[in-house]
Amino acid sequence: MDFTFARFALNMAIASSRTEPEVMLKAGAPAFLVGMLTNPNELVTGPAVLALSQMAHHEACQRALGLAGGIPPLVLLCFTSQSPAVLVQACISIAQLSRYPPNRAIIAAKGGVAAMVRLLEGFRREDHVTEQVIGQALTALVNVTYRSDANRGLVEECGATLPTITIMDALDNEVVLVQACLALANMAYLNQFAALRLLEAGADKAACDLIRDSDKTRHSDVIEAAFICLANLANNPLNQAHVGAGDSVELALSVCKHCQSARVVRSAARALCSLTLKNQANKTRCASLDAVSILLELAAAWGVAEDDGGSSKQTSTMSSSRSAAAAAAAAAEEEGTAAGQAASCVAILMQHPTNALAMKRAGGLKELAELIFDSEHSEVITATAKAIVVLLPDPEELVRTFRNGQVSQAEEAGAYEALVRCREWAFGRRAPPSWLAYGLDLLGAEIEGLEARLKQEGGGQFRKPEEFFVPTDFFEERETAIPPDVTLAQDEDLGGMLFHVF
Repeated sequence: MDFTFARFALNMAIASSRTEPEVMLKAGAPAFLVGMLTNPNELVTGPAVLALSQMAHHEACQRALGLAGGIPPLVLLCFTSQSPAVLVQACISIAQLSRYPPNRAIIAAKGGVAAMVRLLEGFRREDHVTEQVIGQALTALVNVTYRSDANRGLVEECGATLPTITIMDALDNEVVLVQACLALANMAYLNQFAALRLLEAGADKAACDLIRDSDKTRHSDVIEAAFICLANLANNPLNQAHVGAGDSVELALSVCKHCQSARVVRSAARALCSLTLKNQANKTRCASLDAVSILLELAAAWGVAEDDGGSSKQTSTMSSSRSAAAAAAAAAEEEGTAAGQAASCVAILMQHPTNALAMKRAGGLKELAELIFDSEHSEVITATAKAIVVLLPDPEELVRTFRNGQVSQAEEAGAYEALVRCREWAFGRRAPPSWLAYGLDLLGAEIEGLEARLKQEGGGQFRKPEEFFVPTDFFEERETAIPPDVTLAQDEDLGGMLFHVF
């Protein structure tokens, strides 16, 4: 009888990628497979959990498996099984079920988080906890904390931090390292207490070590995940100072200067934005490392499209096929997003008085305006316009310059025309945000009218906005989609067994 159950489960595993989920649901397959998980014979539970892990790729099955009570026996397997193969498939099942939001609370309530943490703690202490088991357990933690504030705190309270950092220091498995960084990033996302605990455990140092030791060509996913982790850790001024005191700023600037991957550069620039947004010391440090020049060069290289549709830093051969055109468009979009993050960091750095003065003396307003005129990426145009508004003179200074018969730097650079283009290109018929309305109002006013308005209420209506960004602009949480098993999905010999399914 056990052999019959095992054969049925294997057939269901094969059918999951070749059969519509509605057919399996109508046949009652999820509930039947869940019942098989309680069998003490691993000849049955192994194929059953394999079938469930494949079935859980379908959203409809994720809901059905949760309702059928599939989560408690999967969690129990993670506590009791000594088989690496069973543990891998059980963790995959929990990770996939976590992608259906209501299942995340059930997994936490039934001890799923504690089970994953126990597996992490078994690293190098228990033979059945292999690298593959560790990788899938971390993936489950990534998905169970995605968009779940309650689970973020629970994962940290269950003690996931130290074993995760230990694994980051000890292994070189790319899949494991990516999921470890994303797990820490999700734990810290908008959670200041969890981020502080992570920093106390050395999470920022572990992430910096990964970036420093990883090959920027072959390990781009690891570096991207590490920068996401650093950005989320710097979620308040105290944490910004702590993370910035290490090597994070230098590493991020090095990646922005030398890396060719748009995804990695975007994450590095985003981390710089997070580190400098509310921290003057980090702004000064960036400026001393020539960050403004590096970021402006990046924004100009990737934020301005060439005539042939390619980029100036990463080119691709265009063909007549639609797939090639779509790939080129996607690459250009990624580069534009990375350039937008770089321009955002420039705008943040300009909020430091010394940096702003140096930029004005170097004629930076003209360079920023030209970038707006040349770019066709909304993110680049908007972020660069913010930098221009930050650098605009006070109304009183503008009036004095005019009365002395001089032309302001903003007028010479064409700042007003650049802001008009930003309004038209990025916002269209929508009302412009307050910072853009301020800049247009200031530069577009007649001097006599400007003087008259300054005399009214002391010019309070011309107060420059203090906030151009919000911290959440630079934080990011991720979930991980696990692809179906290729052998089960494509092997034709296995497909010949399908007539046994129902």
